[in-house]
Amino acid sequence: MNAVSWSIQGLLAAVFLIMGSKNLLRPDERLERALGTPVLRAVGLLELTAVVGLILPGALGVAPVLVGFAAVGVSLLMVGAVFVNRLVANPPAYHATNAVVLGLAAVVSGVRLGDL
Repeated sequence: MNAVSWSIQGLLAAVFLIMGSKNLLRPDERLERALGTPVLRAVGLLELTAVVGLILPGALGVAPVLVGFAAVGVSLLMVGAVFVNRLVANPPAYHATNAVVLGLAAVVSGVRLGDL
């Protein structure tokens, strides 16, 4: 199960690295109008923080439980993304993507926090 969790963590980290960078460097105009630039930049920083939290503690072996908490944070970001996607009237495919990412984050948090 550890290899599966690492694979999912890598996938989530890649997705959030792309999205966080995009939100910081070149945000979507509709999102910027709906949320405002400061909020969108804060979301971008949270997404990049999630990347660090999903990979670094487990890779270094220092407080690996933090990976589980980072996955919980990713889940919360995805819940917020559902509301934002409804706010800007994105197509249903966006909601499906949010659901998949939420499910993957739930698997990682379950694996990594399961021993607590």
